[in-house]
Amino acid sequence: MMVVLLHGPLVYMAGAAPSVSLAAFLTVADGTNLFFMLSGALLLPVTTGWREFVTRRVSRVLWPLLLWSVIYLAVGIAQGRLTLWDALRLQPEAPHLWYLYMAIVIYATMPLVSRAIAAVGDRGVDAYLLLWLLSSLIPFWHGSLGEFAPSQHPLSLVHNCYGYVVLGYRLRRRPLPARAWWLWLAALAGIVAVPLFEFTMQPALSWRDHVLAVTHNVSVNAVMTATLIFTLTRRLVPERLPDGPAARALAAAARATFGVYLMHLLVIDHIAAPLLHGWVYARGIHPLAAGLAVSILAFVVALALTLLLRRLLPPRVARLLL
Repeated sequence: MMVVLLHGPLVYMAGAAPSVSLAAFLTVADGTNLFFMLSGALLLPVTTGWREFVTRRVSRVLWPLLLWSVIYLAVGIAQGRLTLWDALRLQPEAPHLWYLYMAIVIYATMPLVSRAIAAVGDRGVDAYLLLWLLSSLIPFWHGSLGEFAPSQHPLSLVHNCYGYVVLGYRLRRRPLPARAWWLWLAALAGIVAVPLFEFTMQPALSWRDHVLAVTHNVSVNAVMTATLIFTLTRRLVPERLPDGPAARALAAAARATFGVYLMHLLVIDHIAAPLLHGWVYARGIHPLAAGLAVSILAFVVALALTLLLRRLLPPRVARLLL
């Protein structure tokens, strides 16, 4: 849902005040980071053989990536945004699929990382995470190391986002102590202070440069926010819900979230936003509220479509597509 919320408001974001837009963006920008943390928490250490692990995990991501890339390119051609030549050159048409490129590399190398973690032990893991946290300050070092300009290549963040994988493993194996109030205070202060410093102490930079720094996947405030969300969720949400209709419905929805992720941009652009467009502008609804409405509708429609396709398609086809 956080990923859908990240993309849904973009339809109407231009009409909102920049500060309000950024605040809303920051609340959901950690969606993919939490995916990486969950991968580390659930899959590390790797206990199966290298070939078995890689074959199972990479194939689960590779085929949907290929199929949905073709689907998004076909839609772009049908709408006249792309030519056949653009499609043959794999012109980017589904930017949200960058996560799958990353996931393929992470899954392919996770057995090796698992061995490295076993070799260095807990202190080695903590040392790595400390260095990684220090590197999360880089997006804010404007002018010191040259103007920060993140690469747009889908694989450019693998080395940075791997920190979230290791962080998820560490927090599941050794959670932050509940009584270490200074850790929680430091995290909250960082989430507030870093963007505040960025926007008030460096006025010469453009708004776009500020936003790129604050919302970068591996900026220090993104790391701290993801850590807080992951830790609080583990403490407040039970790992197993009592058996019943609600638990079964939630489990079914959880199994369908990959399909929601794959198709949600199509649903936003061609179903949710067109359906709500006239209603939003006729009533003068605030752009962020409109974006929230689009996101909720897109999530519900994508979830329903995923569950329907899983029921109608042969199991092997459904697994390849969703």
